[in-house]
Amino acid sequence: MRSILIIASVYTLSCAQKGSAQLANDTPVNDDTAASGDCADALISFDFESDEQGFTSWETDEGFEDPWQWGNPQTQTCHSGDHCWTTGLGGWYDDCVAGALVSQTLDLTACADSDLTLSFWHFYRFEDQSSYTWWDGGKVQVSADAGETWQDVNPSEPYTGAIMGNFSECEIYSEFYGEEGWSGIGYGWNEVTATIDASVLTDSFQVRFWFVSDRSVTDEGWFIDDVAIVQ
Repeated sequence: MRSILIIASVYTLSCAQKGSAQLANDTPVNDDTAASGDCADALISFDFESDEQGFTSWETDEGFEDPWQWGNPQTQTCHSGDHCWTTGLGGWYDDCVAGALVSQTLDLTACADSDLTLSFWHFYRFEDQSSYTWWDGGKVQVSADAGETWQDVNPSEPYTGAIMGNFSECEIYSEFYGEEGWSGIGYGWNEVTATIDASVLTDSFQVRFWFVSDRSVTDEGWFIDDVAIVQ
């Protein structure tokens, strides 16, 4: 068990079993990102039950659609509760989509001397490998400058391989082409953690979940739930 101080309230978060990561109440959103002198005050978690909780999404390649949606998905249950983010609430994702699910801007300057971890739960089913190629996929990144630039992290669940989709019938080749990511068929809901490097513990910290699909063959997609910044 670990205690997370979220804004001005304390909730208990346990990832020992499915559903236990849901917060007792909806997590407040730190819209003003005010600086705090105590690292514990900067820690935050999102269960996505009441609303999007400050997360937004947009297309990452011109001519591609943004697939991300918040709500109650039809093809899978969320990790906890009824609501989460997914690349398609009503069913399988579409061809030629490329989008980023991005957190609100967080102020982590009070944690500059602390060891922080990004934690989230995800479920994915993407187009499976064929001809020794991974076609569709997703990855997680962080930013120290409110999304101007993005840095890779080292997730506890290793990436499947390089995404080398065929974008010949899409508007353009995606910027995701050649990036390492999760692809193929996942194995149920898994918790992923990643150490947050001290260099990105700024007042403009963000997390993004980046997804792409190529010109053909889709599946249920990517589901994200119970995102947290913890010590």
